[in-house]
Amino acid sequence: MPTKKLILLIICWLKCSFCEEDSSNFTLVFKWNIIDYEWPTKETRSQYLNESKFVPQNCYIRDFKIWKKTVFVSLPRWKPGVPATLARFPIGPSFLPTSPALQPYPSWSMQIFEDCFSLQSAHAIDIDAKGQLWVLDSGFVEEFVTNRTVCPPKLVVFNLQTNFIVKHVIIPTEVLVNNSVLTTMALDKDHQRVFIADSSYFSSGFIIYDGVTGTFKRYTCEQLSPDESSSNINYVPLYILPEFVSIALNTDHNKLYFSTADSSDLFYVNTSVFTMNKDDVSDLITDLGSNGRSTKLISDSKGYMYFNIVNKKAVVQWRESSWVYHYSPHVVIKNKLIRHWISSLDVDEDGYLWIMSSRFHDYSNNIFKMEKDNIRIFRLFVPRQEKPRKPKSGFVAEYLALVLFIAIIGLIITEILMFNSV
Repeated sequence: MPTKKLILLIICWLKCSFCEEDSSNFTLVFKWNIIDYEWPTKETRSQYLNESKFVPQNCYIRDFKIWKKTVFVSLPRWKPGVPATLARFPIGPSFLPTSPALQPYPSWSMQIFEDCFSLQSAHAIDIDAKGQLWVLDSGFVEEFVTNRTVCPPKLVVFNLQTNFIVKHVIIPTEVLVNNSVLTTMALDKDHQRVFIADSSYFSSGFIIYDGVTGTFKRYTCEQLSPDESSSNINYVPLYILPEFVSIALNTDHNKLYFSTADSSDLFYVNTSVFTMNKDDVSDLITDLGSNGRSTKLISDSKGYMYFNIVNKKAVVQWRESSWVYHYSPHVVIKNKLIRHWISSLDVDEDGYLWIMSSRFHDYSNNIFKMEKDNIRIFRLFVPRQEKPRKPKSGFVAEYLALVLFIAIIGLIITEILMFNSV
């Protein structure tokens, strides 16, 4: 009968609506159960191990960026025994999973602990169109143990062609607050500006560095403040969550998007407000609503945003366009191999999305499982349209599917009642 045909049609549509994205090209490229480096000599490695200057289980990759055939990584000195806080390794010709040793970048001499010209605790990194690597060094070390500042925070820029330092800028105390947390930045590659998020419990805000004038300015933003009433994420301690604020500029660099690991909402602010004579931008922030907690947010050159959703073990894509108030991301990968904590994402020049997933919950609780892959980096080709379009939503589809499911139940009940009445 027609009703049965309608029900079958709707069931087929429901099945398609709940399908995950095709993950056939979701490839594991790198994996580590333990981090190691390329050492000058075997004796040097042994000496570092004996003096506890190298504690392998304390080394953790926080951020990564891909440039040509090289991966650059940051390893914050969250715990003692991290001998190099900035490193690189090559991408090989085959994509069989490998566990490469890390090459300290640009050299071992730039990794000297408590030497304030050297790198102390690299967190966020980014690469501009000129082939320059920007590094945000918090100067804050051993947060999991003693929680101390060894050097002022700074921005360091390297020319990747020559490996020379082209900029070394101390962030002045005038734009800092008590226990500033400087671990995330967004690079405005067109206007030579750097947006740094300070998610301090005392007074959160944005610090803007103008590369043309060489000046810094601070803007208060209450939405960056940690939520002390928030629950942890997969047993990651609450005190570390403020370090996982995520910020990203859109393609036109006129909107700054941000999210915090202890909140489910995505926010943005027009970058024009940072040219106003205004010290507090809290009332100029737009809340796009909730889609679940996220630990990383990035944008690409085609106008797309990418971020993870922790409880769904998914990474989503969103086309930022004039329909900004119809915020509705689209799931690009939902896979059980993606663990709860995603520290970093990147999109390479060939259109591949790279995802770093890890057992950060174990690391943060001093649990080390040598037999497990503790850090993994995957890659996935993600189709992108050149022309703007209104984004489709996997989440909206789920909502519509639920409505149709209820309609199906209603039709079935109606059929049963009609049959019984005959």
